[in-house]
Amino acid sequence: MRDSVGALAWIVSELMQRQIPFAVVGGLAVRAYGGQRALSDIDIDVPDAAILPLSRALEAYVTAGPKRLVEDPYDCLFLGLSFAEQEIELTGADTFRIRDSRSGDWRDWPTDLSAVEQRIVLGMRVPVLERSTLIAYKQIAGRPVDVVDVAFLEAAR
Repeated sequence: MRDSVGALAWIVSELMQRQIPFAVVGGLAVRAYGGQRALSDIDIDVPDAAILPLSRALEAYVTAGPKRLVEDPYDCLFLGLSFAEQEIELTGADTFRIRDSRSGDWRDWPTDLSAVEQRIVLGMRVPVLERSTLIAYKQIAGRPVDVVDVAFLEAAR
């Protein structure tokens, strides 16, 4: 059985132990602002330089990468993990790019890991991407799930 709470606690502990700055992004970040949609994975941005060392340190949990992942609408350094049957996706914050759903152009979209809010999600206080940045990012991505998330985030202000 998938344990999202345990998986979040585990990865946060691993990142903090190694003093790696991070930001919770994606659907879990939306949940930190009160969203209720089902959680498929835990998305966390870290500095690009942390991806390879983390892949070595957490080797037993690696399911993909480390690699450059170009999968519309994303182009990012990527490390996939699994803990307690919960997928965890770590992405490099420094060289993250996103395809603009309106223009089709690739845009550099580095994550400012200092532009976060401390929020409680799944019972833990974690750094979460600021609401305005999360909205802007999801508007650019424009997938159906992003449209739903933006509508929620804007209505819940």
